[in-house]
Amino acid sequence: MAWNGLVLTVDGQNALNAAQLANSMNIKSVVVGDGQPPDNFRTQKGLVHQLYEITDLKVDVEGKGRCTVTVDIPKVGYDYYFREIGIIVMTDEGEKLYVYDNCTDDAQYIVSTTGAETTRKRIRLTLNISDVAEITVVDSGIMYVSYDVFEETKNRKHYLKRTQS
Repeated sequence: MAWNGLVLTVDGQNALNAAQLANSMNIKSVVVGDGQPPDNFRTQKGLVHQLYEITDLKVDVEGKGRCTVTVDIPKVGYDYYFREIGIIVMTDEGEKLYVYDNCTDDAQYIVSTTGAETTRKRIRLTLNISDVAEITVVDSGIMYVSYDVFEETKNRKHYLKRTQS
């Protein structure tokens, strides 16, 4: 698959500006579709043909202004071409398509209907979000934490417990 690279939409630029003022961005989901590429990625308000939305996200904040969103493509009851992807953020005006990409005719065919050929895929999308200190996940059923953050937090709690004793 030849992806072009995530494109910040006009709504995404407005959401980024608001997030920079509020010092916080709320990532809601990753959306996947099979639509043909639009003429202009920046003016997209949503996917051309959205198939599903993934709200089970892992978000790793890697220093100020950069994060990686990781999702596992779910098994659905149909096969499809994995052609377009986007990230939805929550704003004061509601859900907005933050970034968008489409791999055109080079899309991978995802097989979900047969056990022998089922395609499993994990996607990592890295975002550069400058001047936003707090990047959170909205309404996620499961919140993942990277191993390094878990160990750091565990060690910090252990250290605090020892110094308070």
